[in-house]
Amino acid sequence: MVKVRLGGWIFRIKNRWQEVTPSEAMELFKAEGIREQVAILTTPRIPPQLKISEGHLLALYELITFTLEVPEVVSNEVEVPPARGWAFKDFELCRQAITKHPEALPLTFARITQILDLPEENYLEVGAKALDEINSVMEVWRPWGIFDSAEPTAEEVNAGIERLQAFGVYSIVSRLAEHFGKLPEEIERRTVNAVLLDWTMLVESAKYSDRLREQKG
Repeated sequence: MVKVRLGGWIFRIKNRWQEVTPSEAMELFKAEGIREQVAILTTPRIPPQLKISEGHLLALYELITFTLEVPEVVSNEVEVPPARGWAFKDFELCRQAITKHPEALPLTFARITQILDLPEENYLEVGAKALDEINSVMEVWRPWGIFDSAEPTAEEVNAGIERLQAFGVYSIVSRLAEHFGKLPEEIERRTVNAVLLDWTMLVESAKYSDRLREQKG
């Protein structure tokens, strides 16, 4: 911890991931703005009514920039199963958590640990390992464009695509459920690889049929 003085008060600020509790890590994931992040890591917590200049706030934030860096994990206490075998719902929830903090991935580790229902006290280890697993799955399926985030056209924006994009790739679930005559919940419980394989086959089959019709036409 680092000791600082603000408004005549002495505060201690955590400046290492190993000092951050699982509950604090979850608060950091949900936090909006750097003042809230600084307050979460300060003992006692900086009260909302305490005025802090922008310069002082930035100086305080410099002390907690460790939250932007993936911590070095040397323990091996928890086994994280391969992501290809996760339930599709869990994988997508983890992926959505990552999109909330793309420039500060460690802020998502506590949330990912919660989603996977693994020991919260090991959130640093779980998060680091899970991140590698998520990346491995996305690399395999990247050539198929499933996780592409291309900028929408003006027509798509006017049609409200941003509201649809808020659901991420959950649209895959509803389409597959309709195609196979199942409930969306049943698709969500299937493994990531099974869902993405079925989805890719469905999309590519549709493209093939379209090309065939064009050639015959």
